[in-house]
Amino acid sequence: MMPDYPSLTLPIESVHGTADTTVGLEIHAAPLARDVASDHLVRLEGLGHMPHQVATQDVVAAVDRLTARLAGR
Repeated sequence: MMPDYPSLTLPIESVHGTADTTVGLEIHAAPLARDVASDHLVRLEGLGHMPHQVATQDVVAAVDRLTARLAGR
């Protein structure tokens, strides 16, 4: 899928913990943010693989941003 990243135009909000040792930031989230102009990556410092469990407000904020971005299309 990675070769097709640059063709994506839909709004994307990515939330990723910087301390994720299961799926590291550089495996998917960082390349997606680098290659997709419409991706907004939120790096949550010191959090691991499931940031939605401990940073719920950050995830809700990402959903709210995405909703606003979609409404503005």
